[in-house]
Amino acid sequence: MSAYSERRHHGGLVGLAGLLLAIAGCGWLATTDPGQQRLWMPLQVSQLTGDGKTLPAQAATGGEASFIVRIKGEEAVDALIKTWRRDRDAAKAAYETWAQGRGIFGELELTGCSYSGELILTRRFAEDEVMTRSRVSDMLESLRAKETVAYADPDFTAFPGNREN
Repeated sequence: MSAYSERRHHGGLVGLAGLLLAIAGCGWLATTDPGQQRLWMPLQVSQLTGDGKTLPAQAATGGEASFIVRIKGEEAVDALIKTWRRDRDAAKAAYETWAQGRGIFGELELTGCSYSGELILTRRFAEDEVMTRSRVSDMLESLRAKETVAYADPDFTAFPGNREN
């Protein structure tokens, strides 16, 4: 026999034990109630405002919510998308004119246009105005309910570290 075949190899047992632990951990995650909070998940914290009032978790004052929206069949919107790259102020003015009297669009500000014909619409909340997920979801549903909207999606942007609104 060679020297190699006489040595005992224990890595297989250690590997098998590690695999069984991994499977057990996945099984624990899959069978745990999803409503439970785990230590590795971020906890929801209520905020205390300057006047002593407590805001519910998942709420913030100030900030902004942005949406990616595709409008279909509106020549004025198609024109302002083409104008955006050349003259942003003119495109914003054209959007404000178009948005008057169109419900949710009047609350939103044009902050960008994509090359594929999408509008980036933003709602900026005042410093004393409460922004919640449900409020943003309601705005999104209002956009999607419009006949001229092909699609509307939230525009999520992640910022590393702390970022002031």
